[in-house]
Amino acid sequence: MKVVGLGAGLTDPATRFRILSHLQLFQDKGHEAYFQSFSLPKFGIPDSGVNAFLKPTHIPLLYYWDFFRLIEKMPILWSYLTNDIIFLNRMLIPCHITYERLIYSKLVFDFDDAIWLGEGKGKMPEIMENSKLVFAGNQYLLDYAKQYNGHSSHLIPTPVDTKLYAPIQHRSDQFIVGWIGTSSNFHFLERVYPFVVAFLKSYPQVEFRIMSNESPTFIQGESANVTFQYWTKEKEIPFIQALTVGLMPLQNDEWSKGKCSYKMLQYMSCGVPVLVSPFGMNQELLDKGEIGLGIEKYVDWYDALVYMYQNKGDKLRNMGAAGRRIVEEEFDLDMINDKILTLLTT
Repeated sequence: MKVVGLGAGLTDPATRFRILSHLQLFQDKGHEAYFQSFSLPKFGIPDSGVNAFLKPTHIPLLYYWDFFRLIEKMPILWSYLTNDIIFLNRMLIPCHITYERLIYSKLVFDFDDAIWLGEGKGKMPEIMENSKLVFAGNQYLLDYAKQYNGHSSHLIPTPVDTKLYAPIQHRSDQFIVGWIGTSSNFHFLERVYPFVVAFLKSYPQVEFRIMSNESPTFIQGESANVTFQYWTKEKEIPFIQALTVGLMPLQNDEWSKGKCSYKMLQYMSCGVPVLVSPFGMNQELLDKGEIGLGIEKYVDWYDALVYMYQNKGDKLRNMGAAGRRIVEEEFDLDMINDKILTLLTT
């Protein structure tokens, strides 16, 4: 079997954890598998220059970039001819169905966001209906997919490599609260940040750490116990392992219901208790055991942080251990990869 995984880039979280990890499994099992990026083109041409060029033609700038995106992705047609399975985790060109129609018979469409609310609005029913297989990252997404492809849609949670994301033997006595994620999710963190700051003022010995691809503007001017670290693959796991408590705030809306709680799973796999918004898959994980707290109202985040601080020690260690067990039993990379391989070969 020959498999190609198409993704936005090697640092894109969905690509890393929902495509690349599976490709390694296929290689280990003796199949041919490789990754092909369809990242957006970087021609180095400023929009102002393009606009000046297009003005006499009355062609919108968006159409210009879509045209070059279409040209850039032509190698995907070769992928169709030379591979048995094509993994794809988002639309090749946002808001447009293009080459997807040519690869449906080999397409495994994998999604971990409610993309029908954004770039896939009005397009997802066709893609779901015609794909060879559809892999959904949580139950909410699966319910959506089954409306259009009931017989070939499957629940595939985002797996965690529990060998890498593992608790450390000796965590520091320093109480460290942390958040990790991409800058696109800063708006979730910003809503609870005032309550984190209030907590830090009450407990100045506590440290709050953030790791992301960009520095959030809303932390500028804060005290020394708020620190930011740029994300790198090498620093990601040590960052999580050092935390005493991990945060995952969300909003109670349809988009958040499509979130696959991977941040939460990373914390849990490293034995870190969680403070999360109890919406969507977050609530499903909370229901599995005493792994932390779910905070529905923003104003309650302060009290939740105080509770965790006042129960540091055995209480938090037990929460961390319970989270670790859940990930090992239900979200382990090897287990989920075996399920995927079975689906692809039967």
